[in-house]
Amino acid sequence: MITRSTRRRLPRRGHLPHPSRRVESTALAELGALSREHDFAVLIAAFPYLNRIYDRAHAREHAWLAELARNHGLHHLDLRPSFRTCMNEGDGDSMRFDRYHPTPAGHECAARAMAAAVEPLLPAAGEPARSPAPGA
Repeated sequence: MITRSTRRRLPRRGHLPHPSRRVESTALAELGALSREHDFAVLIAAFPYLNRIYDRAHAREHAWLAELARNHGLHHLDLRPSFRTCMNEGDGDSMRFDRYHPTPAGHECAARAMAAAVEPLLPAAGEPARSPAPGA
């Protein structure tokens, strides 16, 4: 039975790391180490749930991923602002088939944002890729 006193000892929802977050953190740490060892840049592009681009909880998930990428020396692109702009410029429903899958117009929106984010990461001829230092 959960009483008032035991409820205070239980962790509040969201205060324990989700098991997949530990896996994601470990995987991104390994990817960051490999990118530095072999001189290649990594861009983590975070696609939003297309029906939640204004949701605060969703924004926190994207912020967590951005911080995780930064901590491991990876580049990060949150596509929520790009999708917001594209949806505001046209018919928002034309950007998505459902909450997860963009239409061709939605993919075009993401592609433009990703191309702009990747271009400065591409090395000039003969130069190594530019990866940020962890935490930068």
